[in-house]
Amino acid sequence: MAKDTPIDAFAVPQDFAVYQHFNRREDMTEMISVLRDHRIAVRVSGEDAGEWTESVIMGAPLKPEFWIEIPSADFEKANFMLLEYAEAHLTEEDIDAHPFSEYSPQELKQVLLEDTGWSSLAIAVARKLLLRSGEDIDLTQLRQEARKRIQAAFEPQKGSLLSIGLSLLLGIFSGLVLWFIGYMISLGVLLYYALGSHRDPDGNKHYAYTKTTRNIGRTSLLLIFAAAVLGLLNFLYFHVADFSRLQQWLWFWP
Repeated sequence: MAKDTPIDAFAVPQDFAVYQHFNRREDMTEMISVLRDHRIAVRVSGEDAGEWTESVIMGAPLKPEFWIEIPSADFEKANFMLLEYAEAHLTEEDIDAHPFSEYSPQELKQVLLEDTGWSSLAIAVARKLLLRSGEDIDLTQLRQEARKRIQAAFEPQKGSLLSIGLSLLLGIFSGLVLWFIGYMISLGVLLYYALGSHRDPDGNKHYAYTKTTRNIGRTSLLLIFAAAVLGLLNFLYFHVADFSRLQQWLWFWP
């Protein structure tokens, strides 16, 4: 496969997910090269892998970050491989010049405990400095503690019943009077409560909310869908309630 090809066109479809964001195109290009050298399929952001178009929202120019996607099943492999690559290419000069060289052993241990918030290079430097310090350090135990923190961070949360209730009322009202903007806001919020998820550093998907919250979200979605159907039937056929003035105001509301 060519190095500049975003993804092998003949590859079996896989569950791709965003693996990492970058502020500089050069950093993204380097990681793509390393991943592909280890036979990990990579899909890049945008057709040109980094060309961005300036957008303006509320008068402020925005520059989107670059990002890459890889199969979620390869997250753990990529994490391990990138750490090995970083350690293999580190020199003593690199370690001495790194800001971590001034950290205490306790601060370096904290870096390893929060390894998902640091780059592979930073983790490699922290490990080298800890080993150089001569302290009795159990890297396996640190890794286990880091995984426990990750599991706790990705535990499903109980959703706000007030937020769900307000979104449900907005959706029912918007569906009945056929107010598109209000309906889409309600739909977006309730969809996240019902289906929202995020991935841990190993690529595993976790629901954002508990099963009870998800069920409430799904029920709310059915209710606002029913409201939209009733609103549409009323508008087209039944004319039981006249929302024309309200619709006119809402449709042109800034």
